[in-house]
Amino acid sequence: MFGPKITKPHSAVNNCIIPHDLYYDTKNHYWLREEDADEWTLGLTDMAQTLGGKVLHFKPWAVGKKRKAGKPIAMLEAAKWLGVVRVPFDVTITGFNEELLDDAYAVNQYPYTRGWIIRFKTEAGLKMADFFPFGEDAAKSYTENFKKWELTECVHCLGFEV
Repeated sequence: MFGPKITKPHSAVNNCIIPHDLYYDTKNHYWLREEDADEWTLGLTDMAQTLGGKVLHFKPWAVGKKRKAGKPIAMLEAAKWLGVVRVPFDVTITGFNEELLDDAYAVNQYPYTRGWIIRFKTEAGLKMADFFPFGEDAAKSYTENFKKWELTECVHCLGFEV
């Protein structure tokens, strides 16, 4: 199995790394990590970087911008995919990964660390568990859906790290 060394708790589903300390939008292949009360960081999962291919461009919405549920908060262009990042709740953009403006490929190389995409605040008291599975539950969901998505295994680029 080719892939990164990872020491923190995780699942490996068909060579795809799923750290257990994150929430996952398993439909859109995003991960979410709480930073402070009601502030979250969002990035692409290992599955997303495999399915979309090399990320070429990144365009965030402006810091301070309020976005309604389902509205775009960032745009990504990859070798096999062009689209927007959305979440199912209202947010206010609090930051974005400036490194990606010059090197969007960091999303592929460091999907769970340096390759994060955007940060936002949610309304007070929003429970992420009402929207997305956490850790091992997300890994179970991915295991069940691999055949449906016709994804055989994740491909890690040279230098991939978690």
